[in-house]
Amino acid sequence: MNELIFLSFVLLDMFAVLLMLKYFGKWGLITFYILHVVFVQLTISLQVNLFGWTVAVGSMLFAVLFLCTDLIAEHYGKKDGYTAVTLGAISLILFLFVIQTAMMFTPSATSGVTEAFISLFNGQ
Repeated sequence: MNELIFLSFVLLDMFAVLLMLKYFGKWGLITFYILHVVFVQLTISLQVNLFGWTVAVGSMLFAVLFLCTDLIAEHYGKKDGYTAVTLGAISLILFLFVIQTAMMFTPSATSGVTEAFISLFNGQ
């Protein structure tokens, strides 16, 4: 079942890249790229079995990251490709900063998600 979900997900995600290119152009692709950089970070700790291998769900998104940067560089030039990668790196650094800062707060006694939040983001 995981294999079917994986293949469907990758195909739909790559199709979404093409839709972003068609309807939103360069900035649609860059936005999609930045979102996927954050999605990779969110899903990298979830491991599943695919085709007899244990893989991180986040690693599945790398194909789309490569597709985005290739499309940006081919359609808009190398400089815009570098811009997408730079913005992705900045967004990742900001994401990690926000998560690490959030984990410094003392949680409320009524918070029901603290343990799950720490478990999800501990080590990032």
